[in-house]
Amino acid sequence: MSNSDKDSIRKRLDSGEYKSCDKSTTASAEWWKSFNRIQDEKENIIPYVICIHCKSVLAYDSQKTSSKTLKLHFENCKSKLTITTPKITAHFTSEKYNHVASKHIKKVLNECVKFCAYGMRSFNSVNGHGLEFLVQDLLHVAYSTDVKIKGSDIIPHSTTISRRVQSMACDERRKLIITLKNDIGQALCIVGTISEISESGITKGIQETRRGAVIGEGLLSILFYSFGIFVAYRYYETGAIERIDVAGGQGNALAQSSRPRGVLVDQFDTVYVADCDNNRVMRWSKDTKQGTVPVSGNNQDEQLNQFYFPQDLSFDRHSNLYIVDYANARIQRFNIGSSSS
Repeated sequence: MSNSDKDSIRKRLDSGEYKSCDKSTTASAEWWKSFNRIQDEKENIIPYVICIHCKSVLAYDSQKTSSKTLKLHFENCKSKLTITTPKITAHFTSEKYNHVASKHIKKVLNECVKFCAYGMRSFNSVNGHGLEFLVQDLLHVAYSTDVKIKGSDIIPHSTTISRRVQSMACDERRKLIITLKNDIGQALCIVGTISEISESGITKGIQETRRGAVIGEGLLSILFYSFGIFVAYRYYETGAIERIDVAGGQGNALAQSSRPRGVLVDQFDTVYVADCDNNRVMRWSKDTKQGTVPVSGNNQDEQLNQFYFPQDLSFDRHSNLYIVDYANARIQRFNIGSSSS
């Protein structure tokens, strides 16, 4: 077998197309414990083995190949070992997964319900790619160890998460500016988030302005939210960053918000926020510290111009404002200029 053949087998193992499995039950020699057989994508045994210590791939066919080569490799590999490497039982990738039993799915569902109910968290906390990445990494950790792990031993402290979230958010903003650098005009305005648990933020929306006109909009997604403070950042081509505190603290005053869930910026740099717990939509004009209520306010109701936990908002090309009225199971449309719905 050539080196290129060995490399091909290794790549297929690493990609998950092939996987390793235990030796044959008829292989009784002690040195066989250092080798695993290899299965192809149809789970057929192929005439190769992999050393669990050095990860070398060797040709072996019980009907045609002498085991002398394997034994010699074992002796050479053993003499170089200082720490025994755990045995590989399988190679996994995102494209190759086992079926999940319904009882496990039900158990995870129950734990997600507890996570939301006991911690008074929104059900959206268990929705999206962030949680999926977390669960996938926890599964990988579980597969890499043969002992039980206490949840409290692996969950990081909240302050550690806060620092990392803030750092990651700043890095993502810088990457975004670099990506759009050639298309940025006078300034890039990013409305959204400070990423600290104590201050929070709500959403991250990007609008590009050139000579006072909006020429593009992108990336409108919830990054992190909690209670109270709403902050806007303006990024200039010079690298300067201006922070603007728009609303401060939890409450229902015109300079406050309570569990804000959606944000939108129009061509005049006016900020609209779905103020969920106050059942209203707030509007902040440019450079103001106190908002106005263009529609509804502080009442849970199913009447027109009233909301029950508004979640998100959007404009169409005719400047109509659409608001997701979550608990009323409807979407309301408003012409802000005339306040009609």
